Amino acid sequence: MSVFKGFDALIIRARPGIKINELDFVIAEARKSCGRQTAIYLVLDLFAVGERDPVAEAAAIAGVVAHYCSMPGLTQVAFAAGSFPMSLGGLKPGINNFIVRQEVAIWQALKANAGCERVVFGDYGVTNPEPLEEIDPTKMNPAAAIRYALPTQWRIIRGSGVRSKGKGGMGQYNDLCRLLVALPDYSGKGFSYGDERYNFHAQPGTSSGSYMTWRRDATSHHIVLTVRALATGAM
Repeated sequence: MSVFKGFDALIIRARPGIKINELDFVIAEARKSCGRQTAIYLVLDLFAVGERDPVAEAAAIAGVVAHYCSMPGLTQVAFAAGSFPMSLGGLKPGINNFIVRQEVAIWQALKANAGCERVVFGDYGVTNPEPLEEIDPTKMNPAAAIRYALPTQWRIIRGSGVRSKGKGGMGQYNDLCRLLVALPDYSGKGFSYGDERYNFHAQPGTSSGSYMTWRRDATSHHIVLTVRALATGAM
């Protein structure tokens, strides 16, 4: 632990399965080695939470969260989790696909428990926490899609497989962007870098981007939306 001495801050991330006495020991040793000048942040990371019941999940971890929220040596305690599905394959083409941000629901329920009011929020953005298995990209036919974050849901605007004959290929993405910018949920082109790019791709004659830029722009919007929603109490 002495290698961390001299840093302004240290983040300790605890995954499911760690015992409280083990984590207490790590925190105590970190504080002893780093001294009082180092801020220590604790992230209690539930990892992938899927379709779990938010109230039951919050109740199961409330005691642990309250324990660390009251620990004097910690600067801040964060709850983190991710529930974005591994695949969007079960969703139909169109604009009316909504997925609950399960980690938001768990965090909201968690804060209602005594001693947990101070816990802050974290998530995995617009991707599933579980790492993907190795896949052969030549055998994939991913659909064009926009993963658009709202305070408590994601709206998925989905097209067809980009390699499906007669379905428009990558150019479908421009049509999806035109659908998005016409919706009341669209935050406006000045909201984030990602929103500016959605507006760009909605214009006639523009490029369709790539899988990488699609995920980049969704993540940009997600981060800005989440930070602002937290700041204004919309989450």
